[in-house]
Amino acid sequence: MGYYFFYIIPRFLYRFVLSFPDEMEQLILYLSNNVTPPFALLRNIGMQMLFLVLIGGMTVNLIRPLLKYAHTK
Repeated sequence: MGYYFFYIIPRFLYRFVLSFPDEMEQLILYLSNNVTPPFALLRNIGMQMLFLVLIGGMTVNLIRPLLKYAHTK
């Protein structure tokens, strides 16, 4: 579990911040020129968004009990 928290998730977030804006720009350029974007680009964007949602859900599930515990004290 620590491997994911201290290596995989920070690495993903770093790459997400660097690559996602460029990939979205490419997607917008393809769509604005009425060209079908490559599947690899759509797959990358979709997988990044899915992983981001999973990380967000996991974070919420970890923080919610802490907030509930703090509220009861």
